[in-house]
Amino acid sequence: SEAVGALGVVLGMAMPLFMLPMAFIGPLVMVMLPRLSEGYAVGDMADVRRKIGRALHATGLIALPLVAIMAPMGQAVCELLYGQVLPQRCFYLLAAAAVFVYYQAVTTGILNGISRQNTAMVNTIAGGAVQLMFTWFAVSDPRLGINGYLLGVLAGSAISAVLNMVCLIRKVKLRVQWARWFIMPWLAAAACALAAANVWILTAGLQWEGIPSMLWSFAAGMAMCGVSFWVQGIRVWRYLRALLPNTRTSVAAFNMNSLFY
Repeated sequence: SEAVGALGVVLGMAMPLFMLPMAFIGPLVMVMLPRLSEGYAVGDMADVRRKIGRALHATGLIALPLVAIMAPMGQAVCELLYGQVLPQRCFYLLAAAAVFVYYQAVTTGILNGISRQNTAMVNTIAGGAVQLMFTWFAVSDPRLGINGYLLGVLAGSAISAVLNMVCLIRKVKLRVQWARWFIMPWLAAAACALAAANVWILTAGLQWEGIPSMLWSFAAGMAMCGVSFWVQGIRVWRYLRALLPNTRTSVAAFNMNSLFY
């Protein structure tokens, strides 16, 4: 019963907090699919590679800072919202797993857009098999417990994302821009996490616990995120405007053209 309760807290309470960036990544994938298919159908591989690069870059810029800011506060947020407590290490594992889930979702969408649905399915099944093995063998170890399930999510999503990237590199001759797509967004996320964690510790020492401490920590993390973007020369408003509804066409449509054109 304790194991079932811990799994319920992870799946129903903690994990949804780290899946919030999917609200942005989901529309990104949906908008990307027809544009990738169009470029691939006419054989414009340079345009396909450029769109893939923009998608991977935007994923890192959107998802990583948000996850990094939420990770230090995850335990307190979960306790405040749901009245349940998990060890802080669970939230760090969740944050790491969520990042690879985002990349898996985007790369799977890219493979679907270039007519490689079978490859995407095989890679997803491979990652799911790894996660299943972790759940079967690791969770039963008393030293790991629920952490074994989180390690399984991390390993499974990481394997699927890596396999997807390998397939993209081979199929479209994609040249990976490690610094732009991965290293710089990860460094920005690390800076956001440090800022949020330090402010969280400082406000806790001043006995500003609860919502005020969370707000200050979130503000510090977002401020550091803005500084990181400025240092990288990223036009933040361009990305923000890309996520706003396009009222000229439909209040429900997302105008993400600036990400790909």
